[in-house]
Amino acid sequence: MKYFPFFLQLNKLPCLVVGGGSVAERKLDLLLKANADITVISLDFSDYILELSKNHDIKCITDEYSENFLEGNKYRFVISATNDISLNEQVAKDCAKHNIIVNVVDQPEICDFIFPSILERGDITVAVSTGGASPVLARVLRTKLETMVPASYGKLANIVSSNRIRVRDKMKKFSSNKIFWEKMLNGKFLELVLSGKTDEAKSFLDKQIELNESLEKRVQQRTYELTKANQTITESINSAKAIQNAILPEIDAKVCGFKEFEYVWEPRDIVGGDFYWSGQKEDWTSLIVADCTGHGIPGAFMTLISSTLLDRVANLSDLSQPDRILDQLDELLESTLKYREGGKTNFGLDCGIICFSQKHNLLRYAGAKTNLYQKIDEEVIEIKGDKKSLGYERKEHPIKFKVSEFGLDQNSSFFIFSDGVTDQVGGEKKLMYGKKRVIAHIKEAVDVRSAVNNIVAYINHYQAGHKRRDDLTLFGFAV
Repeated sequence: MKYFPFFLQLNKLPCLVVGGGSVAERKLDLLLKANADITVISLDFSDYILELSKNHDIKCITDEYSENFLEGNKYRFVISATNDISLNEQVAKDCAKHNIIVNVVDQPEICDFIFPSILERGDITVAVSTGGASPVLARVLRTKLETMVPASYGKLANIVSSNRIRVRDKMKKFSSNKIFWEKMLNGKFLELVLSGKTDEAKSFLDKQIELNESLEKRVQQRTYELTKANQTITESINSAKAIQNAILPEIDAKVCGFKEFEYVWEPRDIVGGDFYWSGQKEDWTSLIVADCTGHGIPGAFMTLISSTLLDRVANLSDLSQPDRILDQLDELLESTLKYREGGKTNFGLDCGIICFSQKHNLLRYAGAKTNLYQKIDEEVIEIKGDKKSLGYERKEHPIKFKVSEFGLDQNSSFFIFSDGVTDQVGGEKKLMYGKKRVIAHIKEAVDVRSAVNNIVAYINHYQAGHKRRDDLTLFGFAV
């Protein structure tokens, strides 16, 4: 791009025209339209220019041009419009010295700016330029544009201009304002103006403004109502969060007999479908990590049901048999989740139950689609639970879960987590985080706390830019 096109506000800006003949006349007509503050220097003036000076605020100075006229940088730009090439070149040099932009008629090579070929339709101005390469071509293009942009576009611009502030004030959002005018300038309003039905067009525009104002108010009212409703729902969910937090036990590591203990519980939403439970009875401590159907509100309701049922199971049995706890919890879930009509809901949970006794030096584990991981030195052993969930509708009854039993090793630690740990999606390929990565972090960690914290930190980094897809619960301990 040889010249950068822009429209300059010339109102009352001082400018100097050197030359008083026919070439200068054309430039003066343009400057007068822009209401510029004009000074003309020449030894002779055409009758047309003298007449212009009488009827308009044009200062005509009868004198030879000299650089002295540029002293003080009182002119914003200069137009040299004489037939004297050497004089025009001198004017250009002087302007460059004083840092004043200049136009030299018919000598684009020494111009700072040029005059385009102009098409006017009221407030609409179309400028066409070839960068000085061919003024004739610019005029030909302007002529073609004259047939494409009829005079009625000037009326259109005037109507739009007179209503622009009105529309802006009634439609506070910029997007609404923009959409409204795009609709008007591509529909019936445009057709009415171009067909000469100006009054009808104005009437149509008034009706559309009133209609959109009414719609805008209705939208604002609806937005307010939705905001209030959302606020109420959010407050209710936050109350549900407080209730859910209340049912989760505060685990005292020393009381429970943990040498090391660390955990993370993070719902995907405000409330979630993951929960944990802990209890002590006689010489046994039990720790349960569960992942209920769904997340958010449905999942939270399931955690309330399941936690209540676990309290019931704990009161009815000892805490040394994790398989029996799973069996009883499954039976209670089945009976609780039945419809009154006799049908079943498709809800349930996955969970792992750890029961250990330091007195007996034993740890027992049973899992419903949940595994336990034991770290001994730098090796990680996966203790698999049954590939069966609790509660869901199924044909086989009753379910009997297996139990894994082993002695407590002084150098071992244990980890249990919901599938929200392994199933979080991230990375460039949007793949799940996966069990292998989790096991690798456990192997690398120097203790339980660093293992749990590193896993969560790596998941958050891996997941960056992707929405969390599930609740996340992770427990690590050593006994």
